Amino acid sequence: MSSLMLLAIIAIPFASMAEDEQQFPLRSSYPFLTGIDSKSLAEIFDSAIKIDSRNQMEFSVIRMTGAINIPADRMNQEQLLALRPKTSPVPIVFYCNGITCPKSYKAADKAVDWGFENVKIYESGIFSWSKDYPEKTDFFGKILSATEMEDMVLNPERFEKVLLTPEKFIEKVHSGQYRIIDIRDTNERFDKPFRLPRVLVLSFDSLVQLLEKKSSAIPREHVLVIDNVGRQVKWLQYFFEKEGVKEYYFLKGGMRKWIEEGYDSSGHKLS
Repeated sequence: MSSLMLLAIIAIPFASMAEDEQQFPLRSSYPFLTGIDSKSLAEIFDSAIKIDSRNQMEFSVIRMTGAINIPADRMNQEQLLALRPKTSPVPIVFYCNGITCPKSYKAADKAVDWGFENVKIYESGIFSWSKDYPEKTDFFGKILSATEMEDMVLNPERFEKVLLTPEKFIEKVHSGQYRIIDIRDTNERFDKPFRLPRVLVLSFDSLVQLLEKKSSAIPREHVLVIDNVGRQVKWLQYFFEKEGVKEYYFLKGGMRKWIEEGYDSSGHKLS
């Protein structure tokens, strides 16, 4: 065997590892966990125990059909033992939102440390799964067609069209035609106060609860929402759409972007 051929053979596994790390950036931190791809998971879907490691709110919006919600930070051995013994031919598959979501990795790592065998992690996450297998995905408890899934859940334009830059957001604030809802937590509001008229301060969960109760405290149109960095509002859009809220907008990048672009707490440009 030539030296060049030997070097090529040796290089193959390292190239594969580098490719895996690029595709799944958290995998290198959990080298002893076993991943499973979409096709392989679909083949064992009905028999596998599928554990959604995200919070209850995310689980309520979209999940694998038949999945069990056990948030990673609250998972314990007893919860898993109630599902199956540590040694079993039935696989346990953990998942969360996508390739950069650490919750499923942390949950699977705990399970392996506790001695559970046949543990796998679906690293691609629920949104990748919903694209490949919409018929095995629940969106607010319903099965959507592939077309509906693409339009209602996976279409980035649906979200982009309701995002406003700080400048455009402030224009609507000062128009007096919109109700402003601040869903940041207490610490975030204390660190970066927001002094504007007609501001309703609510936690994300409280806002969702009021929406689902059809409360008159939440207007059904002309709504502006601000969060801290622009991540919570993505999930909020699903609830707004479900509950029929019209003409709503979110601050792109959240309060952090507002400050980065040089606006004070009242929406005036700092000199």
